[in-house]
Amino acid sequence: MEAPESTGVSAELRAELARRARDRKSRFVEFDSEEPTVWNPTQVLHPECGIPFTDITAWHYIAEQLDKGCDVTQVCLRKPAGHIGYELDLEGAAGHPRIHVKVRLYKDKIKGRSFHNSTRRECNMHRLADRSRFLNQKRMKTLRSLSVLSARVRESELSGLTTASTMAWAQRQLNCGANCHYVYATPVGTNS
Repeated sequence: MEAPESTGVSAELRAELARRARDRKSRFVEFDSEEPTVWNPTQVLHPECGIPFTDITAWHYIAEQLDKGCDVTQVCLRKPAGHIGYELDLEGAAGHPRIHVKVRLYKDKIKGRSFHNSTRRECNMHRLADRSRFLNQKRMKTLRSLSVLSARVRESELSGLTTASTMAWAQRQLNCGANCHYVYATPVGTNS
């Protein structure tokens, strides 16, 4: 699926978002299947004081950041399809992820959709680390297999086994996966 189209917002819209976020009668959070919501301010540390947000302090923090000129991205929501939302990517507490915020205007109110620690950068970092770990494991398996194959070929040459039987054994060992480190216990000339 393509990424939603995004653009910045005008100063007037930014001011309206901040005004509604400050007014307790103009803001709300609603959990329903038609419009997914991940609103977890109590699991996010406030960057200025290091204590968890409450619903109220989360809304006020959003308003403050809008007033300070944080980046606001207008996005086309997938649910409900065709509606416009606004995303903020805010600085997190020291040593913690950034804060992901998503809101949308709903009639004369602002609806909270997301307020949680951002996982975008961390997910990419984990994916890269997992890929690197996978490649290292694959490289080590190949090196073990080549080392075992080299030792087996030397043994077969000394014991007079044919190259074909040695190659068949080597193919079985390469296909064995994690058990390759046990092949040293296999006596020369056996078919295990």
